Amino acid sequence: LVPPPPPPVPEATPPAAAEEEEVERKSAPTGVDADIAARRSATYDTEAEEEARWWIEELTGEELQHAEFVKNLKDGVLLCKLANAIKPGTIRKINENTKLAFKLMDNITNFVRACKALGVPEHDVFDTIDLWEEKDVGLVVQTIHALGRTIQVTVPEYNGPILGPKLAQKNERAFTEDQRR
Repeated sequence: LVPPPPPPVPEATPPAAAEEEEVERKSAPTGVDADIAARRSATYDTEAEEEARWWIEELTGEELQHAEFVKNLKDGVLLCKLANAIKPGTIRKINENTKLAFKLMDNITNFVRACKALGVPEHDVFDTIDLWEEKDVGLVVQTIHALGRTIQVTVPEYNGPILGPKLAQKNERAFTEDQRR
């Protein structure tokens, strides 16, 4: 008698594919989170995304590779390059050529800090997790537009392409009691 052949060895899932599957499993919202995600998706402004895409490509000189806008930004490298294109030296260290999540998230955090340092109001800036977990891509696009508006006023040496209208300036007025009547 010949013993039966050993069972086939299952193919190992490549680490990158396993990692992507894990990320996809974690990011599928349920319940209230699913409702919120659906509302955000329904109100997502694709025209604003295209404008932001154009502006980033113009400033950095790099063509965005992925059709999905968020995939181009997720590692934070392009965002850091954007900040440095606006004002050189804004972000000193960019973590490139790495797959380590904490280093990639550090890039995103550095961009968020750069936005605030360049004068973007706190309420217009996304949180790192909004981009990293793709929780609110619309807010990421909104931040890029806010950056485009703000630097027209706060970075006088900037003379690159314009994104959005110029940020409004305060126009405080003082009225006398007679004028108020």
